[in-house]
Amino acid sequence: MRLILFFSLFFCLFFLNLQLSLADCSSTTISKLRARQNSLITTINTLKSARSKLSARCKNLRSKVRKRANSSSRLKSRLRRCENRLSAKTSALLKKRLKKRRIRKKLARCGEPPSPTPASLKIVPAFSNLTFQSPVDLQHAADSSNRLFVVEQGGKIKVFQNSDTVSSTTTFLDISSLIATGGEKGLLGLAFHPGYAQNGFFYVNYTKKGSGNTVIARYTKDPANPDKALAGSQTVLLEITQPFGNHNGGQLAFGPDGYLYIAVGDGGSAGDPQGNAQNRKTLLGSILRIDVDNTSPGKNYAIPSDNPFKGNSSGFKEEIYAYGLRNPWRISFDPKNGKLYAADVGQDRREEVNIITSGANYGWNIVEGSLCFNPSSGCNKSGLVPPIAEYSHAVGSSITGGYVYRGSRLSGHSGYYFYADFISGVIWELKYNGSSATVRKLFDTDHLISSFGVDQNGELYFMNYVTGKLFSFAPAG
Repeated sequence: MRLILFFSLFFCLFFLNLQLSLADCSSTTISKLRARQNSLITTINTLKSARSKLSARCKNLRSKVRKRANSSSRLKSRLRRCENRLSAKTSALLKKRLKKRRIRKKLARCGEPPSPTPASLKIVPAFSNLTFQSPVDLQHAADSSNRLFVVEQGGKIKVFQNSDTVSSTTTFLDISSLIATGGEKGLLGLAFHPGYAQNGFFYVNYTKKGSGNTVIARYTKDPANPDKALAGSQTVLLEITQPFGNHNGGQLAFGPDGYLYIAVGDGGSAGDPQGNAQNRKTLLGSILRIDVDNTSPGKNYAIPSDNPFKGNSSGFKEEIYAYGLRNPWRISFDPKNGKLYAADVGQDRREEVNIITSGANYGWNIVEGSLCFNPSSGCNKSGLVPPIAEYSHAVGSSITGGYVYRGSRLSGHSGYYFYADFISGVIWELKYNGSSATVRKLFDTDHLISSFGVDQNGELYFMNYVTGKLFSFAPAG
């Protein structure tokens, strides 16, 4: 069946490409191509929305099967049917996206300029000689070495010199033997200690083989080789029980205060069935904040004295800095003003960008973005902090957070926060003035953007999860 599907897709795209190659570039032809492109965009958005809802339904069924040791054959059959339908939806979405790409290429060959963007930017390949396996994070060590580190979901960190002509990478760390990977599991985040140049400490976020728990661990670089870490130097700071296999968050980031911030999802399944995001007695569904330079009894870290729930008598976890999040997929600090941005992946209707502040409740699962979720109408929003920006699942269905640009290459974009949607490939930028945000759509791409990153000069990159390639931005002129 898979071979039949593959060859059907191949021949369909082959003949489409042949047709487009042979077609003329008359005004009639171009008008028809534009109409087909617009029709495909509508179809793709409909498919993406349907696929997102079906995916959530399948996840819910999977969790039920896992939780029930003796699941009925009827329940397992429902799950198989759901996964078959999800596979069909994914295949249909891929076909439509590839068709749209070929129509774009034909329009370009006919002299049709790409849709203008307010940014006057273009996407350019970065480090063309390099390819990574399922890249999910890109960091620099802030040690003036001009190196970049790419995190591969399977458990490796690759390091290379930040040069257009670089032709190879070195494996900085390989902990694949410790990691449960696949789906939303794996090695998910990396952060270098602000004093890395002196102490050699860096921190990783991964899902543990066997249990699937989230582990936050410290490692040390090899003093004899700056491109190697000591694989045996692990010190576990935190291990967080994960009830389901999805919504693991994953990002680590040091704030301007020197503390380590940790993005943690709500524990998974669909709809937050355990109510973790609104429960401050669990670490799930939160942004955590810890002091890695000190320890406290029974912990390899300390609680900052100004954490919002430090010393509370209600049993709330003192590590929590903010809560009410579903699955924050990428957090980052604006290096100029210290604001913490978080992109939170939605359930069925909204994707959102939040400014994270101490003690704030971002509302999940009472709300999804600005919309009521539980209950579906008439929910009590008092005390909840709304997102600064959001978009519906007609536009995209899995947000990928980025960075506030503070480099020098992209004139006119300093202070803009770049972000994207993993499913639709759309890239936006927004400018936040302290009370509201102005959003501009930059690109409608075919990239599956898993993460953004910046180098030591503040220049911005993104990575394609499937192709393993890195890209950056340049002025369009």
